[in-house]
Amino acid sequence: MKKANYARWQTPPMDILENILQRLNLSDHIRLSTVCKFWNSTVTRSDIHCSPQFPCLLYPQESPKYLKFYGLSEGKVLEIKLPKRCRGWFHSFRKGWLIMIREQGVDSKVFLLNPISKAQHQLPSLKTIASFEQSVNGEERTACAASAFLDYKIELSSSNISECIVAVFVGPYKELSLCRPGGKRWNTFQVTDYFKDEYPLDLLFSRGVFYALVTSTYSNKNGGVRPFILNFRDEDEDEPCAVELKLVYDNIEEPWSSLNRGHGDFLHRINLNGNHRAYLFESTTNNEILLIHHMMDTFESSVIEHQIIERRMHPSKYSRTSEFKVYKIDPYSGSFIRVHSLGDQTFFIASGSFLSLQTSDFIGLKGNRIYFQGQGLLEHCVPTTLSNDSGVFYLDGAYVGGYVERRWQSIDNFRGHAQSWFVPSLRYS
Repeated sequence: MKKANYARWQTPPMDILENILQRLNLSDHIRLSTVCKFWNSTVTRSDIHCSPQFPCLLYPQESPKYLKFYGLSEGKVLEIKLPKRCRGWFHSFRKGWLIMIREQGVDSKVFLLNPISKAQHQLPSLKTIASFEQSVNGEERTACAASAFLDYKIELSSSNISECIVAVFVGPYKELSLCRPGGKRWNTFQVTDYFKDEYPLDLLFSRGVFYALVTSTYSNKNGGVRPFILNFRDEDEDEPCAVELKLVYDNIEEPWSSLNRGHGDFLHRINLNGNHRAYLFESTTNNEILLIHHMMDTFESSVIEHQIIERRMHPSKYSRTSEFKVYKIDPYSGSFIRVHSLGDQTFFIASGSFLSLQTSDFIGLKGNRIYFQGQGLLEHCVPTTLSNDSGVFYLDGAYVGGYVERRWQSIDNFRGHAQSWFVPSLRYS
């Protein structure tokens, strides 16, 4: 029997190949990566980009074995199963990487993960931070002690692992800790004033500088910048690396008005613009540092329990997005200038991440808007709450200051687990 004479597969010229790949979306790239080793190595090259990807909303995890997210472009809920080596609890998303925590008490692991390519990079042991073991031993919820210790935002200086420095505020003293992926230890610095009750709100790396947004209960600072030079060095490095940090003090917002009502054993309090969350953004159009205030109306209800010895209050608290305020920050003086337009930009905000995209890169995406996913219920005494404060804020609305359009269904929010916007990619490895 004669052997069939099949035509040999001809690899297209690289310039044609690159042109084709740049026109395909991420789903097409993922399918091509499974064809053979050549296609896998080609589509994961950092210099070949697929067409721009819409962000996905990562839901709070129910299990460390998988991730569930909502794709804006597909309008579907999708699920990614995690191999055993990649399993853990999601903390946040920064610069193409998910920050994951595998809870094991004092031996807990923290690592960076690309959920699409499954690339993974270990961070140094938390035991190299002096206050960690003390914090774990004193933590009643030992099952999530590492997550409680890393309760603040984590920032990466670069998506390129070889150039990356990881920064996070940790522990009860709110120390700033720095490390390199694959490094041997964390370097810890006390940059906030613990005795003045200064605490961090956000971290951002922009143009070679870490920016830390902080607020203070007692000093009542409103704006201003404190610069630092931190000498950071891993164990296998001969010379320290100078890391520039700027503390930016948050802009103080005053609530509009408050209303108190009582009926029998029920007390109700409404605060218009009574609370806000603060975020630092880097503008995609001019590299300016922006401060975003996510303004919320708060609704508090308390039930008074009458007892012989004591009279206890059982409060519940709900927040609802009222508006967003955008400020431009002077990087030298720290003064704030109100901004009423984002121009050709769209921002995405959730508890575990924030993204800024240039809308001209995307078909169908309009600028001057903020997509948000909030908490809704702020009560922390139950294991599962309902997150139903989500939607889009239009800065160019018909009303002064913009307006909110509420969208999407409610999400079961398992206590301690974040929601996050993230952009799927095969590039990061």
